[in-house]
Amino acid sequence: MTTTQISDTESAVVPEALIYEVHLGRNIYYRGYRDVLVGKLKAEDIMGCSSTQSIILAIISEWIRDTSNRNLLVLSNELGVTLPNGQRRDLDLAVYNNDDNRLRNWEAKRETIAPRLVIEVDTQADLDNEHYQHSELAYIREKTTDLLDFGVEKVIWFSTSKRTLLVSTPLAQTFYDLHETIELIDGLQMNLGEILRKDGWDI
Repeated sequence: MTTTQISDTESAVVPEALIYEVHLGRNIYYRGYRDVLVGKLKAEDIMGCSSTQSIILAIISEWIRDTSNRNLLVLSNELGVTLPNGQRRDLDLAVYNNDDNRLRNWEAKRETIAPRLVIEVDTQADLDNEHYQHSELAYIREKTTDLLDFGVEKVIWFSTSKRTLLVSTPLAQTFYDLHETIELIDGLQMNLGEILRKDGWDI
């Protein structure tokens, strides 16, 4: 793997647009941000989802809406939330009650209302730089803790490379195989492996 080196001066002036999240005052940048700084890539080249991630998120979103009889509202497109302590997190899928009218307003801002459920597929965070060095699992657990402290009832991470799901609540964290059925919220049971297989994926 080729690593792009940047100087201390360059790292000190990383544009706001390349900041993915903020944790305890530390910026977490988009993976590939250093290539943008030296002109190898444009910002938009590193900020979008992969096609795999995008399709899976769309499938999950549609399934939740349909299976819950539209009682649940699924927000996507990297919803930005600001936590009470000023930390910033971006969410792949954020699930609210559909009748929560607090969300229906014309103000373009980061959300401050905690969703009931968050579903993440992989991550776009750069986890190995001078500002922020974490293993992927440590980052996942750190972000999950932030969200649970925020008031989220359940956080689910799907790893496309390992084909596993990590389901976290304030009381427990459990790993599941892609083919196992897990409970989302309100008794909603999801078998992601079966859903993807019916959609034509080679599972």
